[in-house]
Amino acid sequence: MRLNHRQLEAFRAIMQTGMVTRAADVLNVTQPAISRLLADLEYAVGFALFERAKGRLTPTAEARLLYDEVERSFSGLEKIGRFAEGIRNFEQGSLSVASMPAMALSFLPRVFKRFSESYPKVGFKLLTLSSPEVLETLTTQQVDIGFAVLSVEHAAVRIEPLFEASLCCVLPADHRLAARELLRVEDLEGENFITLGPELGIRMQINRMFEEAGVSRRLVVEAQLSATACAFVREGVGVALVDPVTASQFVSTNLVARRFEPAIPYQYSVIFPSHRPRSRLVDPFLEALRQALAESPLIQ
Repeated sequence: MRLNHRQLEAFRAIMQTGMVTRAADVLNVTQPAISRLLADLEYAVGFALFERAKGRLTPTAEARLLYDEVERSFSGLEKIGRFAEGIRNFEQGSLSVASMPAMALSFLPRVFKRFSESYPKVGFKLLTLSSPEVLETLTTQQVDIGFAVLSVEHAAVRIEPLFEASLCCVLPADHRLAARELLRVEDLEGENFITLGPELGIRMQINRMFEEAGVSRRLVVEAQLSATACAFVREGVGVALVDPVTASQFVSTNLVARRFEPAIPYQYSVIFPSHRPRSRLVDPFLEALRQALAESPLIQ
């Protein structure tokens, strides 16, 4: 049995209005067109749907049974239509993000707050991972977008530069150097220093800088994350060189962040899965992110 949507639409309109002329008006077609669609439907199903008497149509018992099923189907289609409309108007859906801790712990939640002011019904999923793990998550198409510090390429992803900033020096607010706007490597001679873990590539650059400058430090703590290093600095344990996004999250009455020379660049990247269409939510989220970056004095 072959039925088409237009036949069922005409049948439904007749059942709801009680008259062919009104059904034609509802569907914005002619009365003969409605009559033809109804006749084709009755032929297709093999039984009469209406009794015709004195110009009126009275539904048969079979028509009422069929109408119940048609109405369920149309309700489902209408629900799908409303859902699709919600997607179009950004009232449905979610955005999944994988990010290194430097951006995930505090910065991206602030970005999402800004984003959600324009898209309040959109869900958000944030995975906090190391940069290599972020790359792996994107290569397997598990999330919409990722943020990491990477110097590699992979066929399964597209890596684009997001922004570049130099490491800054974080110090306790009462430190002897806290009043200076710019610190140099020689200023840190003999300082208690919180170093980053060996798994972070930036540590090698920091060590090489101190060695080339002939400056000695007292390595008192090794921290796996820049955020952890900042927490030690805030407690007065020592000083550290960290990325500016992390530093901006910890600046307070107990911690200050200062520009540092020689500059050690820190390249943040945004990663997209190559074989997964980009969500329409990605671009407005990146716009909110760039606005937040523009407001950070440490990233200018």
